[in-house]
Amino acid sequence: MDHNNEYCRHTLKEHDYDRYLISLLAPKDKQLALWALYAFNYEIAKTRETVTETQLGLIRLQWWHQEITKMFEGDAVIKENAILPSLKLAVQKYGLPKDHFDTLIYSREFDLEDVAPETIEGLVYYADYTNTPLLQLHAQIIGCKASDEALRHLGIAYGLSGILRAIPFHAAQSRSFLPSTLVNEVSEETLIKQIADEAMRNLEIYKQHDKLPKSLRGFATLCAINMKAIKSASYDPAKPVFQNKTPLKPLYLAFS
Repeated sequence: MDHNNEYCRHTLKEHDYDRYLISLLAPKDKQLALWALYAFNYEIAKTRETVTETQLGLIRLQWWHQEITKMFEGDAVIKENAILPSLKLAVQKYGLPKDHFDTLIYSREFDLEDVAPETIEGLVYYADYTNTPLLQLHAQIIGCKASDEALRHLGIAYGLSGILRAIPFHAAQSRSFLPSTLVNEVSEETLIKQIADEAMRNLEIYKQHDKLPKSLRGFATLCAINMKAIKSASYDPAKPVFQNKTPLKPLYLAFS
């Protein structure tokens, strides 16, 4: 394994362990491309945490957009960036479309505003735009012709479960993704339950579609066990079980 692929693998394992575990469920010859894809996603997703001003974050995201655009135009990528060469190989090998990358980058501009969605519907849109394009790219890499509808509901469910798990992390940064028009109307636990119910609703709709390959089913498995942990915590993010840090995730995924 060359340096760039190892960098992507290490980045994913250290910073997005759930997606790293899921990548290991894919055929071995597809894993390098998935590592590059998800390492790229980590880089743009962490923008809010790595800048001190909104404008700096926009500049960082614009840089990624420009480099992705050059990649699709056939220009050479910056070799000093360990992700771009591996990502370019994945794009070329699997014919990945540019619009999904654009959506992922643009959706991260919302993070820089430090404004919570007003409604649960707005939160659903955010979960959709930050997750569904990744699942569509994942499906294309592994050669799965899954319906966009199935992937959308799976992306929303997984995205909402991740947002809920991250509540303590965001609170430590004085941030919140809980719908702003509802936080003063109901208790935090009630609002979290409403979001969890929406995640489970989307998960059930996803299950009505044809069964997906194991690496994509892994997202549904993780969403389900995350929701189980959140429910067992009585929707209270102060309880340790809420974040579902169980070491048994690899075992759950192996039998999903």
